[in-house]
Amino acid sequence: MKDSANVLFEAENICKTFTYPETVELLKNISLYVNKGESVSITGPSGSGKSTILSILGTLDKADSGKLYLFGKALPKRNFAKIRNENIGFIYQNHNLLDEYTVLDNLLIKAQIGRKSISKNSESYQLALSLLEGMNLLHRKDFSAKLLSGGEKARVSIARAFMNDPEIILADEPTGNLDFEAASLVQTLLLETCKDLGKSLIVVTHDLDFAKRCSRSYIISNGHLTEQ
Repeated sequence: MKDSANVLFEAENICKTFTYPETVELLKNISLYVNKGESVSITGPSGSGKSTILSILGTLDKADSGKLYLFGKALPKRNFAKIRNENIGFIYQNHNLLDEYTVLDNLLIKAQIGRKSISKNSESYQLALSLLEGMNLLHRKDFSAKLLSGGEKARVSIARAFMNDPEIILADEPTGNLDFEAASLVQTLLLETCKDLGKSLIVVTHDLDFAKRCSRSYIISNGHLTEQ
């Protein structure tokens, strides 16, 4: 149930139309919200616009119309890059890790982008170690990312998303390429870490069992988003 005093992030009347190679009205007055510390899933058929929604929510793509709110205030477009770095953590299906970097460096580079110290005594360095420990990956911290299994890469991606202490995590099919056992572990770690750290989560997934583990669920069909 929506509690205006507790809403962290909200999208209002988001519309998106693609005109090439043909006109497709993909998103039609999409509205959703996530409360502080809540997990929300979005499901729907392939091509229905799930990833597009997430890209717009994460300010990586622009809507044709509609508004985004954080802490009850409309997001100013001129500050989107700053908002992404400070307030939003991203988890991608293909992980987007830097293969030639170590596991630890893949986390620390996020802090560097935020112009934070990454010395061994720094808060960011200690946070990175703590996050890797929570993902059962501390023993892999000096491994090159390219040497990891798919499940390990997914867990590194989750840990990286929590760097810079964002309020909201956006996850796009975070377990889509994993087998059942690895997917179940990653889902549990993601949900439990969000809960333990008090973060809000919006996840796009084809996995209906994963969707049911979230606090609330939406489904998108024919351009419309409906809460389940």
